[in-house]
Amino acid sequence: MDPITMAIASLGAARDMAKGYLALKDEISRQQFAIDMQSKILDAQSAALDAQVVHQDLLRKVERLEAELSSTLDRKAMIARMGRDAGFYFLPGDPDPYCPRCVETEQKPVHLSKTGMLIVARHEWRCAACKSTFRQEANRFKFQQDQGAGT
Repeated sequence: MDPITMAIASLGAARDMAKGYLALKDEISRQQFAIDMQSKILDAQSAALDAQVVHQDLLRKVERLEAELSSTLDRKAMIARMGRDAGFYFLPGDPDPYCPRCVETEQKPVHLSKTGMLIVARHEWRCAACKSTFRQEANRFKFQQDQGAGT
C-alpha cells in the first residue's frame, strides 16, 4: 500500500474511532440521564409512601375524634334525660344516683356507689371517678319514689 492510501485508511479509522467515541459519550449521557430519572422516581415513590403513612395516621385520628364526638354526644343526651333530686341526678327507671360533680363539671354520667356506711341516719355515697363523697338521708329519694310508684 502506498503511503497516501495508508494515510487515508488511518484517517478513516480515526474518524470511525471518533464516531465510536462520540456514540459512547452519547450512550453514557443517556445512561446517566436514565440513572438520574430512576433516582427521581425512587424519591417520588418514597414521598408517596410517606404521604400514605401520614394519610393513614390522619384517617385513624379522624376515626378516633369521631368516636370521641359520638361518645360526648351520647353522654350529653343521657345527661339531658336526667332528673335532679336532693342534689343528685337520676335517669328514669334507674334507682342509683349519678355523681353531681361529674355530671356538672365533667359532663360525665358516673354512678355513685353506696359505701354501706350510715352516718347519723344518712347514707354515704362515693364516686369512683372523682372520689367525691356525698351523704343523703337514709330514706329513699323523692325521684326514686316517683319512679317506683309507676312500676
